[in-house]
Amino acid sequence: MTNEYFVCTRNRPPVKFDLQEDRPVADAEIAYFIRGFRLLEKAFCFDGYIVCFAWSSNTPLPVVGKNVIALIYGDEHCRIPGYANKVAAVIKCHGLFPTYVPRFRPLRLAQIEMAEFVRNLALWLPNGWRWAFSNSVRNKCHLVPIGYGIPSSIQPVPMQKRIYATSFLGSIPQKSSRNWFRSLVGTPKVYCRQAMIAALEKLRLILPLNAVYISLTEGFQESLLDAGKVYSEILSQTKVCVAPRGTTHETWRLADGLRLGCVVISDKLPRHPFYIGSPIIQIDDWSRLPEIMQRLLDDPDQLHNIERESLRFWEAHLSEKALAQRYASALGLRPRYVPQDCIPKAFDHSGSSSTATAHSISTS
Repeated sequence: MTNEYFVCTRNRPPVKFDLQEDRPVADAEIAYFIRGFRLLEKAFCFDGYIVCFAWSSNTPLPVVGKNVIALIYGDEHCRIPGYANKVAAVIKCHGLFPTYVPRFRPLRLAQIEMAEFVRNLALWLPNGWRWAFSNSVRNKCHLVPIGYGIPSSIQPVPMQKRIYATSFLGSIPQKSSRNWFRSLVGTPKVYCRQAMIAALEKLRLILPLNAVYISLTEGFQESLLDAGKVYSEILSQTKVCVAPRGTTHETWRLADGLRLGCVVISDKLPRHPFYIGSPIIQIDDWSRLPEIMQRLLDDPDQLHNIERESLRFWEAHLSEKALAQRYASALGLRPRYVPQDCIPKAFDHSGSSSTATAHSISTS
């Protein structure tokens, strides 16, 4: 039996699509998850399912049942859908419980993040209590990486040939008149990105001319319009990929940077299993970025070592092949008789890898 695939967005009725399409609708960047299912169909006994890609946990599905899989790709509040016990599986990114990563500095940012966690917890509770108290619901919910947004065939440039020390192409939202409270208090995304841009401007003063590339937009959708080939080309020429948090702690830049062999520096990340042992350098305070960057740039051997670790970690834990393996593990699928290179050799269900090595830099 063949499988059926639907995408359920915020702004339109469910759309049935062919799995060979990377972008079945204009307002759903789900190519990463689609490509994982392509590999799943080839490598595992996966037949007769209805897969619904849903924007959020509150987005209605066209159908529920024991052969229905809900993949929720945009729920940044980490909610549990009310239909969780009526489908075969719920596969989510961003988290199954509101994410809180303790931060003690800067104090203002720590306070904003705590306020946001409390708000997300209130949004999670109406259906989340079922996940907390029901083993059957909890066993149907599975976490996957957020991956990338726009796929690219651009390949990494060797570290010693890259022309940018660091780069950032993305958005810093402006204050919104529609939400006066958030405009007054601020958001973690705006706070972190403004601090990161200030650090990059300091780096511009001490690094060679044009070593720091910055291109800003005012919002997420504007960034998507400017993304794609230019974004990937710049990143492939970048030594250090800065990945400040967005609405959540995770961003697409984590996967993009690792896939292109960059040294990735991010805010502190949730302790999701697929980040354990990663070479991502996690920092509390973006004001420390110039200091950390200088140490990295002064050590070409360390840059090259992290480049190799980034590429290995991407392949073993976050690539489309690794994602297909996570799908299979969540659904309890048996492998088909296929060549061994169809699934990542270094992956196991615990999230560890024999090829990925943790890399740490002291930021204290």
